Amino acid sequence: MIELRRVSKVKDGKKILDDISFRINKGEFFIIQGESGSGKTTLLRLMNRLEEATSGEIFVQGTPIRKIPPQELRRRVILVFQEPRLFQGSVERNIRFAPRHHGMAVDVEALLKAVGLEGYERRDAFSLSGGEKQRLAIARALALKPEAILLDEPTSALDEASKKEVEKLIVELKETHGATVVMVTHDLEQGRRLGERGIILDKGKIVYQGRIRGPENV
Repeated sequence: MIELRRVSKVKDGKKILDDISFRINKGEFFIIQGESGSGKTTLLRLMNRLEEATSGEIFVQGTPIRKIPPQELRRRVILVFQEPRLFQGSVERNIRFAPRHHGMAVDVEALLKAVGLEGYERRDAFSLSGGEKQRLAIARALALKPEAILLDEPTSALDEASKKEVEKLIVELKETHGATVVMVTHDLEQGRRLGERGIILDKGKIVYQGRIRGPENV
């Protein structure tokens, strides 16, 4: 579904990613792990073309992403940021905004029910708790019916209870919607709980690639 071939990224003369190659299968829950500064977030930004690779090639469904218009790519492969970037106004406005731009219909009520925010349509998005904001960000991504969702440390700023809720939601939505999920985390235990396969980065290099967890669920 998503494939990277010998991808490197240099910023300000510093090599952030070095000769990265791996494949993410359709419908897979793929984990990207590593310490802070290992290049995890940069990798997601390259897949979404918020940044461009210095060398190498990235493919989505066999097509080089440089040949996919950025707006189309970002609808098909959506990046959900570590700190949810919400719009001013209601929860409903946040969900409808992007689909309207793409001429897509959206069932707001069904999406909110799916993420545990049923009845929140008229709530001010900025009044939500941290966990609720993250669930809204995921609902907003799902509204565009993406092929893949890229999650950048989606639970790092949450308390333990909210973290568990968001983890459970991600697993349930992956199973229900069948989207490919790629999640960045520095938490090795979280990666083992949630992921199927993945990579571990260290100073911009892959130091492990393969199976992440056993058969247990969240």
